[in-house]
Amino acid sequence: MSTAGLFLLLAILAGSLAFIVWPLIVGSNTTESAFEESLLPSPRASLQAEHESILNTIRDLDFDFQTGKLIESDYQPQRSALVARGIETLMQIDGLKSELAESAITAERSRERIAPPSDRIETSIAARRRAKANEKTIL
Repeated sequence: MSTAGLFLLLAILAGSLAFIVWPLIVGSNTTESAFEESLLPSPRASLQAEHESILNTIRDLDFDFQTGKLIESDYQPQRSALVARGIETLMQIDGLKSELAESAITAERSRERIAPPSDRIETSIAARRRAKANEKTIL
């Protein structure tokens, strides 16, 4: 093999090795953790998925009862338990919605920082006094 061929082979091997080892050297933990966090469902999404699952289970249970696969003594307690779980899940979803609304309102109020009326009155009185004092000094 010629010298140029050996040099080309070493260059390809070095490039391949660098390509393989580079993520280990740099440490891509921040990218992976951000990616993993983006894959995690939000609490609201997981509650909605649970609610959909409960509705599907109730539908299947009703179908099984209508086709005669279940007797009424087995059907009623299972359906009651599923309905109760569905109601509980809906209440949790509503609780999350109200928490999100409250936090949004609090954030908006903190951005506005509206002074109370008494502070605004005091500010306007002080401004008038300064204006009168400036008029006297001009005369």
